[in-house]
Amino acid sequence: FVALFDKMMSLTPFANSYSTLFFDEIFLKIYESSFIRLSHSFSPIKNIQLTNQVSWVNRTPLQNLEKLTNENGAFTSNIPTNNEVVNVEFDANKVFYQETSIRWQPGLTYEYKRGNFVATSKYPAVIVKYKSAYADVFNSSISYDKISLGVEGNLTLGALGKGFLSIETGDFLSADSLSLIDFNHFQGNRTTYTTFEPSNFQLLDYYTHSTSGGYFRGHYTHKFSEIGKIRLIPVIEGNYLKTANTDYVELGIGIQKATMPWRISFYNSWLEGKHHRAEIRFGLILSEF
Repeated sequence: FVALFDKMMSLTPFANSYSTLFFDEIFLKIYESSFIRLSHSFSPIKNIQLTNQVSWVNRTPLQNLEKLTNENGAFTSNIPTNNEVVNVEFDANKVFYQETSIRWQPGLTYEYKRGNFVATSKYPAVIVKYKSAYADVFNSSISYDKISLGVEGNLTLGALGKGFLSIETGDFLSADSLSLIDFNHFQGNRTTYTTFEPSNFQLLDYYTHSTSGGYFRGHYTHKFSEIGKIRLIPVIEGNYLKTANTDYVELGIGIQKATMPWRISFYNSWLEGKHHRAEIRFGLILSEF
């Protein structure tokens, strides 16, 4: 399989093709992944979901092809840039890891929406994740332990509308041997056309702020009540990221129509207390709340 350095990234193939065609910017950073994966998810008791996964992965670097024209220059490298590591190129390696996730949400029920069962609750969910990679197991050369704690949930404010809050903190307990793929990543975006997820950043560079240390991230999206018969919904967003090398704030304001899964928003961002970017984003809403 061809895998992303950050498997949670929401960058779409269409958005990447657009940036490649017009700006020679290939934002997808990929590698070849041959793997065996076993996972199991179940609820040992009510309101708790336990997920366990064991994986063995053979990871091989890939390089972008040269342009098929006579123009000078080349496409963006498939090697990401990062604040913590000067040279993030990696040699082919194997990794064996185990990952456990525990999600606890009191008052959990299921509703049938748009052809799918959606889990809902008036209480927030608490999520604990632990991941450990073991060196010298099935020729693995990667070794680390990391843990994260997150809280997410909906806020209903009556006539003022409703919001979604997500906060998470995490750190490496050990980092004996790892590559950029194993860092903690934060889902940024550098394309005008995007997909909207409540826990994504919209102006943050991909991989630049990924870290092998501790972090805190927070996201809040608020949808106000519909405006009259036109059924337009104003939306405001706030995103925050703090690592040892990064202090980043992002604010956005947008509009969407109640009957359509699309949004257009304008964002401002500040990095280390200085204005960073101001750009427009439009695209598909992937997660409603």
